[in-house]
Amino acid sequence: MSANPLPRAAAIALLGLACATGAFAQLPKVRGEASWSAAKAAAVPARLAAPDLAASRTASAELAPPTAAELAALGETDKRIAVGVARTLAPSGALGWASLSDGRRVAHLRVRSAGAAAVRAGLSVRNLPAASRLRFATAGSQSVTGEADGALAVEAARAQGLYWGPVVEGDTVVVEVELPAGADPSPVRVAIAQVSHLVAGPKTGFALKSTSGSCQEDVACFTATSPALETARRAVAKLAFTENGATYVCTGTLVNDLDATSQIPYLHTAAHCVGSQAAAATLNTFWFYEAATCGGAAPAPVQLSRGATLLFVNEVTDVALLRLNDKAPACA
Repeated sequence: MSANPLPRAAAIALLGLACATGAFAQLPKVRGEASWSAAKAAAVPARLAAPDLAASRTASAELAPPTAAELAALGETDKRIAVGVARTLAPSGALGWASLSDGRRVAHLRVRSAGAAAVRAGLSVRNLPAASRLRFATAGSQSVTGEADGALAVEAARAQGLYWGPVVEGDTVVVEVELPAGADPSPVRVAIAQVSHLVAGPKTGFALKSTSGSCQEDVACFTATSPALETARRAVAKLAFTENGATYVCTGTLVNDLDATSQIPYLHTAAHCVGSQAAAATLNTFWFYEAATCGGAAPAPVQLSRGATLLFVNEVTDVALLRLNDKAPACA
């Protein structure tokens, strides 16, 4: 997080907005913290643990393209943009475990939702032991889009019904389940129960053909003459979250607390976007997705996928304050 992502008045205004509606008493008083250590940063591995096995020994499922009726609801819905539809899978069989040379065990799941620009896998997860990992990748790629601690995924599935993995580019997602050496795989249950089929993905900024960009300006065309705007745009993220299998996008911005030594990743967005902890738990944030130069192509965004904690929400003032479970990316 930058030294001052937004003017301090922005954070104060957020509190004042809640106070003006009588909601101040509900707003938690969160004390500042020292800067997060590197140990608290999300550690995403560069590769799958066993990419060769992911290509061969995998429980696979294929879904036909969504129907026109399923896609009809996409677009602006309740002030947020719907980009993904829910698709339910039939129960899968037992996982096929393979042993690695160091004693770890791995299994893989794969699902394709034909024609999707990107997909999210909603997992039913039970009995994953401590130190187990879940990894998510695009089919044919050894690079990992996101990783989750198995125990936390079990807790998320218990609380929310499913654990939602990160947004993965393309129409196919591979899920790698890794157990530590000595762990018994027999009680482990992991299955892809639902898929969110996205018609737009991170590479295109989740842009839908049906939504108009005529009211939007290219921020890169103005930052050269406005250092404040350049600072502000680094603090803005595109948000993707999933509710009941449907995926939506909005935007949010980092805000400072009043402790100059703190770098807690507080995120301010709208209540009509992320209005519940269930939605916050599925949050993916995408950073630096704007073009670097005026009229230039947008780069691949930086994706954080560990969700967030909802600290405050007020539907009257349409305000939501979250704390990201990931450390904010460098230069944000």
